[in-house]
Amino acid sequence: MKKSRVIMITVLLTMLLIISACANSNVPRAAEVAEKYKLGELESPQINEVTDQIISKKYEEMEPLTTEVFYERSVSSRVFIRGSQLAQLKESEVRLTDLEFTERNVADTQIELNYTGTISLAEETLDLEGTIYMLKEDDEWKVNNDIYNVEDIFNNLMKH
Repeated sequence: MKKSRVIMITVLLTMLLIISACANSNVPRAAEVAEKYKLGELESPQINEVTDQIISKKYEEMEPLTTEVFYERSVSSRVFIRGSQLAQLKESEVRLTDLEFTERNVADTQIELNYTGTISLAEETLDLEGTIYMLKEDDEWKVNNDIYNVEDIFNNLMKH
């Protein structure tokens, strides 16, 4: 009796370990898409003007990384060109470095990731902090929402 109980507990613990490992294997893949999205959104070469060509290129780059609903909402609010707007405003290249993601909530088809990073432009560096919401569609992770300190970033830049 005692031996079978030990075997049963060992089997249950092993199964729990395997299940949790499988669930967490989604996080690196989701974080990879999230990183590609953030870099695509915020990084920009130095530009004088945000042209239709630049906008089209950003939209083309962002579409496969986002859900349809988030993509449409972001296009209408011009979210994807924020990096280009920063580049134009400061007449400088915009780079995103030290981007790190930590899991906040993890489920089979949804993952919330907190992130931090550093935006560098001209002689300035600004802290980036936010939460990105990932959704699994057709076995691919896509950005479903992204909330970060964009107002703080633009307000800080306007002071200088």
